[in-house]
Amino acid sequence: MDIKKRKTFYILILIGGLSIFISVHINRDDGSLTIPSQPLGSLTSNGVHTSSHEYICKVFTFTHTKDTYTFSINLLRTYMHTIAVTVVTPHSCYMNITLWDSSNREFQIFYTYISQADGEFSVPFGTAVAGNHTFMFRATVEENLNIKIKIFREDVNCLYDKISQQEYGNIVFYEVTCFSDEFFISHEVYFRTDRSYKFYIGRVSSISMNLSGKGSVIYNIFDPNAIPFAIYKNDTLASVASVNIFSFGTAIEGTYTVGIRIHCEVEWMNVAYAIVDNGPICNPPPSDDNQTSISNNFSIPIDLGLYTVIGAGAIAGALVLVVVHYRKKSDLGLKIKEK
Repeated sequence: MDIKKRKTFYILILIGGLSIFISVHINRDDGSLTIPSQPLGSLTSNGVHTSSHEYICKVFTFTHTKDTYTFSINLLRTYMHTIAVTVVTPHSCYMNITLWDSSNREFQIFYTYISQADGEFSVPFGTAVAGNHTFMFRATVEENLNIKIKIFREDVNCLYDKISQQEYGNIVFYEVTCFSDEFFISHEVYFRTDRSYKFYIGRVSSISMNLSGKGSVIYNIFDPNAIPFAIYKNDTLASVASVNIFSFGTAIEGTYTVGIRIHCEVEWMNVAYAIVDNGPICNPPPSDDNQTSISNNFSIPIDLGLYTVIGAGAIAGALVLVVVHYRKKSDLGLKIKEK
């Protein structure tokens, strides 16, 4: 055998050995191909970020002759906003904050005694309508003083800080409504059968301390057959820092009617509510493909069979080459003897 043929012979033997090595080490007991996992990037949360949009951050001087400042700001609907005040001189005063939305509805959201020692006071407010909102800051002063006023929008929708990020993609209904006393509203929502739905509801507009912040809710659900389900019967409505939560399981599929009535002792109150699909109540029946049966038959996974065939083929090819090589060598020896 010349050098060139010998090299070709060794290369083929090497390829056969590598094929056997790959077929043994790549395949596992379950026939799966193991691929190195890639690092996952950070998941977004459906537009909810930690940043905020600042409208005003300025120090203003309040005196006996200038005790009121008014600002008009265009706000987006269904977002949470924060109104913050801080006395920055060694003085104190009573601060009253009143807000009018774009429909000219008045909200008295803050009234308390503030001083430099108290630090910052933050007042949350969730919007039910978009457009120009008017903010009025009125101080009852004994001495001239400086107050920092800051108004900014949190880049998070109302109630979204109460709903887990895992549920964001399962929200099937969401709304923020401005309620007056005894105002009633209903919504039609399509529900699937045998599923659990989680309901959130809470007040998102602050109420001044000198007013009654009490609110109650009547909450009813009607299924597609008009069967009523009483959920809340004048139950206390959660404050701006909290939320009412309950779960409701469906027996039939179709359009449900959700009815909400709010009783409040202030003129206007913004209330946010959401419905989240919480998943099936019953586990689905197993399909025929998933059923386990005992038999004497067995199957080889596709990947394992493929690499076994490749390995066997490589071994067979190598044996054939060996036989051919020695046969040619034998024939060559006979021809030499004949001469």
